[in-house]
Amino acid sequence: MEKLKATHQHNNSLVVNSSYFEQLKKQITDQSRWDSNIFHVFNHEAGTGKSQFTLAEIAELVVRTDYKVLYVQKFKRGDALIDTVKTINSHAVYSVAEYIDSKDNKDRNSKIKNEIRNRKLNAKVLAITHNMYMRVCFGKHQEILDGRHILIIDEFPDFLERVTISLKDLSKLWENAYRFKEKEFIEKLVTDLKNIVTQEITNPHNVRNFPYLDFSSKYFDPYKQSLPTIIENYQQLKETEVLSRILQILNNGCRYSNNDLHTFNSEIEPKLLKNNIILDANAGFDYRYELSNLFVVHPQDKFYDYSNSTLTHYCVKTSKEALSRNINFYQKALEKLSLSFKEKILFVTDKDNEDTLKKEIQNYLVLTGKTDKEIQKIEETITIEYFGNIIGVNDYREYETVVIMKTPNFDYVDYVLQHDYYKPLKHLNEDIPIFKDTTVEQIRKTMIAGEIYQAMKRINRDNSKNAHYIVFTANEDAIDIVRQQMPGINYYQYELNVDYTARKTEEETKTEKRQKKIMEFLYNCKQEGKEKVAKREIRDVIDYQDAKNFAKLLKSIEAFLISNQMYAKGQHVYIEQGEETEEKMAI
Repeated sequence: MEKLKATHQHNNSLVVNSSYFEQLKKQITDQSRWDSNIFHVFNHEAGTGKSQFTLAEIAELVVRTDYKVLYVQKFKRGDALIDTVKTINSHAVYSVAEYIDSKDNKDRNSKIKNEIRNRKLNAKVLAITHNMYMRVCFGKHQEILDGRHILIIDEFPDFLERVTISLKDLSKLWENAYRFKEKEFIEKLVTDLKNIVTQEITNPHNVRNFPYLDFSSKYFDPYKQSLPTIIENYQQLKETEVLSRILQILNNGCRYSNNDLHTFNSEIEPKLLKNNIILDANAGFDYRYELSNLFVVHPQDKFYDYSNSTLTHYCVKTSKEALSRNINFYQKALEKLSLSFKEKILFVTDKDNEDTLKKEIQNYLVLTGKTDKEIQKIEETITIEYFGNIIGVNDYREYETVVIMKTPNFDYVDYVLQHDYYKPLKHLNEDIPIFKDTTVEQIRKTMIAGEIYQAMKRINRDNSKNAHYIVFTANEDAIDIVRQQMPGINYYQYELNVDYTARKTEEETKTEKRQKKIMEFLYNCKQEGKEKVAKREIRDVIDYQDAKNFAKLLKSIEAFLISNQMYAKGQHVYIEQGEETEEKMAI
């Protein structure tokens, strides 16, 4: 594609030649292209001004037509919503835009506040955040949609909300079942779910797999039929929130992982209008768009040439687990950077490591002989941000250097649930092996790449500088995807050798094996109807005669014991035997 000339507006926000956005403009304005069943997705390159172009376009549209627009942006951060409204109104001949946030939805009994809110709802363009839109998708605040024709969402709208039930949740529900008239029914529900979890805990297949648990059997129908009424009748009890999550587990099916059951919140349903548009620079590679017929991506050419900038990739493990064991990663990484600290630098990590990174930078500066006064001056040039708080942020557009210090991994179960949410239901009865399922791996790699790319594109927004993009990660697949988004970038790759604390010792591995053997043995004892087992007998089974440390072993599997109504006392482990499972259930 021939590179188009870029121009600046008075507000210093970059807007490229409008021909780059011609297809987007037609989708916004040409009613013959509208479709109320899908999202039209445009992946114009980050930093080209697609959001600013869109705001100007919808301002012009609503002035000359009767169309009304709902504009959804990532954050309210600072005055972001106010700035959006101001930008739209600056392109209109009169005030056409308003915003609604969580404050507008509070104190609805106030006549004055209700009048203000109603005035905002009548605006031709209404701006809200992703969080507010998800509440709308959950069935709240439907008046926000009333009378609107066009929905425009800036950045990917993540419709997936994880729903989890833990053994602790089940134990608490059992303890408080007496608060319900249907006490026996709830105790039976808890017992059934605990038995299922226990079976999965003792299944060696699940060490490297995420099994799918299906509750479509007629056995579970009475639960599904009765729980909605119980939840409705006992809304004042906090336990109904757990029951609501259990209902989701039963209706959707779920994944087992690390003693918990996980599914997605199926009550969140995408709300569409007559014309639905998503603006997302990641859409050209984010695999979630390919999984669902809810999205139609309109691929756009790259606009910028990055031959004046560099991407330096240090191959080193920076996952949460790796950083927790590192001894000198930060020191070695900062040594490699050789930063002058004369220009502003953006560091990006995760929220958990934000304070750690700040302290490590301070320690490094002290070790290099900087005085307190010099350190204070240097710190004024450093900004530390974290993933999840940076997409769509333009505060660092003039920076020339960004350093990514952490691989933005999510829990693997989150990638599996993305697969379950967007893939057709007929595929959900498959177990997912960790790091081996093609679809889940595509989701994982492209989501990681998306986080890195968006963090990198916070600086040098108009591509006018010789920028330095520096990334510390062992995920080469994600870096390859990022490189494809930055044509002409000068790429350099280096190995960074750091020291780590030792992994689990052989003795720790033996402990895990002993724990597993104890759980399997006690579970079989329960199935056989035994009411107590001598601790000596258990030690014989696992070939372990250290009575003192055996008590610690039992303590380490306390969650298992509680979930199976077992407890250790004296020289025995006691097993409470509940009523045998009936083929049919009734309240």
